[in-house]
Amino acid sequence: MKRGLTVERINEVQRLIKEGFSDRAIAKALSLRRKRVSEIREKGPLAPALCVTVPVNSNQKVDHCGNQKVDHPRDKKSGCF
Repeated sequence: MKRGLTVERINEVQRLIKEGFSDRAIAKALSLRRKRVSEIREKGPLAPALCVTVPVNSNQKVDHCGNQKVDHPRDKKSGCF
């Protein structure tokens, strides 16, 4: 199961960065890729923008790009490329 990056996990990464841990140690401890840890390090306070968004309404349909799907009988294509 793929875990999304939540604000809580980003805050934990930032806390470990402030404590002086390396990207490798943080990635290993939190089961993240080092690339993701370095992105959070670079973004600093803007890092929560990396979070996974969840639809407000659980009945809402969303495609793999995060766009809301609209059921229309004539539209057979997804709006995502």
